[in-house]
Amino acid sequence: MSWEARTLEALTRPGPVSIPRFDKAQDDRLPESAWPQLDGPTDVVLVGALWIGLPPLDEASLRAPINTLEAVEDPHAVWRGHANRALAESYPALFARCELLVGASASEKSNSTRCLASLPSEPTPIFAGFMSR
Repeated sequence: MSWEARTLEALTRPGPVSIPRFDKAQDDRLPESAWPQLDGPTDVVLVGALWIGLPPLDEASLRAPINTLEAVEDPHAVWRGHANRALAESYPALFARCELLVGASASEKSNSTRCLASLPSEPTPIFAGFMSR
């Protein structure tokens, strides 16, 4: 069971739970000693994640970099491959726990942002999942 799944499961039971925190400046999780504590159980959990609810890409889609950063930093698609495997193998069980997915998608034509709501079976650009016990 992944640390994400363990955390969500712990939030459904009474008792203290360490809530993971991500440090965007370091591009990694903070040390567990820096995570805040919450007393479970909780009624609602808001999960902020870039890929929550998205399906994996087909292998052909991974061959060419999608931007300059990928072309320079990940020319062999090591990171994209790892992320894609997670979307195919370990994340679906985590996504299945979400009762509602909400996200934002920027329109390329207007640069406006529109809100989206979907069920997990309807993949859209998602960044937040809600789970209640």
